[in-house]
Amino acid sequence: MRRRWATWERVQEVVAGRSARLILFTLSEFSDASGRCRATMPRLCERTGLHARTIQRHLNQLEAEGLIHRQIGGGAHASTYLLIEPTPPPPPPAPSRGRAVRHA
Repeated sequence: MRRRWATWERVQEVVAGRSARLILFTLSEFSDASGRCRATMPRLCERTGLHARTIQRHLNQLEAEGLIHRQIGGGAHASTYLLIEPTPPPPPPAPSRGRAVRHA
C-alpha cells in the first residue's frame, strides 16, 4: 500500500524546489506502508542523478520542514527514513457577507 501523498503531484504541493521534490519522491518509492524506507547515499545518487552533497543538503531541508525523520546509518549501512504526512494547508478565509462600507 502506498502512502497517499506519494504521488508526484502531491510532492509538488508540499515541497519547493525540484531537487528536494525528486529526493522525497524517490524516498517514497522505496517506502513501505508505514512510510519507512532504507536507502544508501549511493543508491539515492544513482536513482536521482544528483551529487551526494546536494542530496544531503536537501535531506536537511526536508527534515527541517518536518517531512522526514532520519536515522543515519554508519559506514556502509543504509540510513532509515520515516516519511511524515504533511499537514494540509489551512483553507482560505471565507469571503465576508456583509455590505461594503464606504468611507467619504
